[in-house]
Amino acid sequence: MTRTIIQATACAAVLLVGCDRDAQDRVSERGGALNDPSNPAKAHGCDAPVGDAARNDEIRLALEVNCAGCHLTGPTGYFASLKAFQNLLVANPRLVVPGDPDTSELFRLLQGDGTGSSAQMPLGMESFADLDQRGATDVTLEEIRDWIADLEVNGVATTSPDYEAITVRKVSAGNIEFGLRDLLGLTRDDFFSDASSYSVFVDAQRRRGDYPIHNPDAVPGSFHVDPINNFYALGGTSPIRAVAGDPNFTPPLVQVLVPLSRRWCTMAVDKETNPSLFRHATAVTGMEELQSVRDNIEFQYLHFLGREANESDIDEVVDHVFAPLLAENEDPTIAWAGVCSYFVRHPQFLLF
Repeated sequence: MTRTIIQATACAAVLLVGCDRDAQDRVSERGGALNDPSNPAKAHGCDAPVGDAARNDEIRLALEVNCAGCHLTGPTGYFASLKAFQNLLVANPRLVVPGDPDTSELFRLLQGDGTGSSAQMPLGMESFADLDQRGATDVTLEEIRDWIADLEVNGVATTSPDYEAITVRKVSAGNIEFGLRDLLGLTRDDFFSDASSYSVFVDAQRRRGDYPIHNPDAVPGSFHVDPINNFYALGGTSPIRAVAGDPNFTPPLVQVLVPLSRRWCTMAVDKETNPSLFRHATAVTGMEELQSVRDNIEFQYLHFLGREANESDIDEVVDHVFAPLLAENEDPTIAWAGVCSYFVRHPQFLLF
C-alpha cells in the first residue's frame, strides 16, 4: 500500500503540474546542456522561451538552486515562474539596472556588498560569491555580470495573472512540523523536553524513533541533529545556514515521510480521547460498529483532505485500508493508525 500511495503522489504531481517550464532547454557553463530527449519539458510539449526571455530564463534556472528556497512564493517569489522572474526582479529598477551591474542591487547582493537591509544573498555564512569561488553554483558571478551588462531595458512589469504558472506545491517542512502535528492533536512536548547546553536553553528529543522535526533556525535550537536532518529531508530551508529548500519530491522526503506518518499517527491514536482523530468512534472501534467506523472515516477525510467524502471514497478506505489491517493484526488501533497514515500520504494532502 505504501508503494501505491507514493506512486500515486508522484503521478499526481506530474498530472497536476503539467508542462514543466522549469525544465526548459538551457546550456550552463557548470550545469551542462539539458537539451536531450529525457528533458521533462520536451516530454510535456513545452515551448521554450525565445530572445531576451530565453536568456532571462537561463539565468533564472541557474540561480534557483541557491535562491529558490527562500524566493519561491510571496512578494519576493522571483523563482515561481519565468514571468515572476521578469516582472518582480528583472523589471525592478531597484534590483536590476540594465547595462550597469555594479549599481544593480541584485549583483551587489550576490557579490556580498548589498546596500539595503541585507548585505548578501543568500543569507548565512557564505555569499553567492563565496559559493561561486568553490564551484557550488550553476552560474558564475561573472556570467551574472555579463547578463546584466547585456540588458538594454528592464521591460514593463505586468500585474495580470500568469495562467501558465505552476500553482501546485507540495507541503513544506514547516507545514509538516506544525500543521500536521496540530492536525494529529500532537504538541511540541510529545517530541521534545526542556534542556540546556552550556547554559543555553535547547529542545532535547525524547525518542529518536518518533521522527521529531525541528527547524534549524528556530529558537530554542535542537540539541540533537536528527530532528534537523528530518527537516532538511522534507525539503526544509535554512537561510542562516545557507541551506536551500527543495520544493520537489525526493527520495529523502519519501524515506522520512513514510515512517514519520506511521509513527506520528500511532502516537495520535494512542492519545486517550483524541478529538483530532476521533469524533464518531474511538481507537478501539472495530468492524462490529461499521457505521461508526464509516462516520469517523468521513470526518477524517474532511479533516485531512479538506473535502467531503462520498460513499465510494469511504468504501475505498474501509475495504482497502481499515478492514485488511484489522483482519491482519486483530487490533483496531493499528487499523486506525493505518487510516491516518493513508491520509497523510494522500496526494491531496501532500499537494495543494
